[in-house]
Amino acid sequence: MSAKLNNDQKRSIAFLDTMQTMLSESETDAMVMNRVFARGADPYSLVTVYEPLLASLADRFEVSPKALRDAIEMAHKVGPATLLSVQKDDTGGIPLKWSGARLNSQSHRIEAAWLFLVCFSKVPEGFDTDRGLAWRLQDFLSRGSQAHLTLVRRSQAEISQLAAHELQDIRALEFTWYSGVPMAYNDLGFYLGYKRKFPIVGVFSSNRLGEVSEDKPLYVGTNGTVDLFNDAIGFDLDKVLSSSFGMRFTPLPRPSTD
Repeated sequence: MSAKLNNDQKRSIAFLDTMQTMLSESETDAMVMNRVFARGADPYSLVTVYEPLLASLADRFEVSPKALRDAIEMAHKVGPATLLSVQKDDTGGIPLKWSGARLNSQSHRIEAAWLFLVCFSKVPEGFDTDRGLAWRLQDFLSRGSQAHLTLVRRSQAEISQLAAHELQDIRALEFTWYSGVPMAYNDLGFYLGYKRKFPIVGVFSSNRLGEVSEDKPLYVGTNGTVDLFNDAIGFDLDKVLSSSFGMRFTPLPRPSTD
C-alpha cells in the first residue's frame, strides 16, 4: 500500500494541471522549468531568472541591456551561430585566438558576454534523476549569484580573461567527419563550426547529463539551406525545422576517421 500523501504533496500534484497550461502557453515559463529543473543553466535562463545579472553584465561589457538580452535570447532559441550573423565584416565574430584584449565592436562585446555566461552554464556533476528539486534550484541560483558577484568584484581584465578562456575551451572541441560533414557532440559545436566557416555542422543530441550517442537524433544547421546536408552526405533529414536547420532521427552509418 502506498504511503499517505501529506498536504504539500496533494497541493503540488493538483497544481500540475495548472502548470501544464502555463507551460503550453508561455515559452518563458517552459524555458525556466526546463533549465532550472531539467537540463541546468544556460546563458538565457541565467539572465532571465537571476535578474541582477543582466544589468551588471551589460555594464561590464558596455552594451545596452536590451541589445544583450535580445542577442542571448536569439542564441538560445535559434542557436549560438546567431551571435556571428550580426558581424558586418564577416570575420566570424571574435577571433578564435582572442586573449581577452578590449573589443571595439559592440557585436563582439555581446559575443564575449555570452561566452562569460557559458562559463557558469556547465552541467554539474551529479545532475541526475536522484537529485531533488531543492538541490536543482540551489544549483541554478548559485550559478547566477557566482556570475553576478564575479562581474561586481573582479576587474575588467579578469572578466575578459574568463570569456577568452571559455572560447579557447570551445576551440578545442573535436569534430567527427561523415562524408566531409563535421559532426560534434556538444551544442557549442554549432558555434565553433560557424566560426570556422563550415557550411554545414551537425550536432548529436544529448540527454540532460550531457551523455551523447550516435544513436540519438542529429541536429543539422547550415549557412545555406538544408539541401546542402542532403547533397553532401546523401541522406535526407527526417524533420526540417527551418530552411537552414533540421533533424535526423535515423542513425547514420559509422563515421570515417579522416
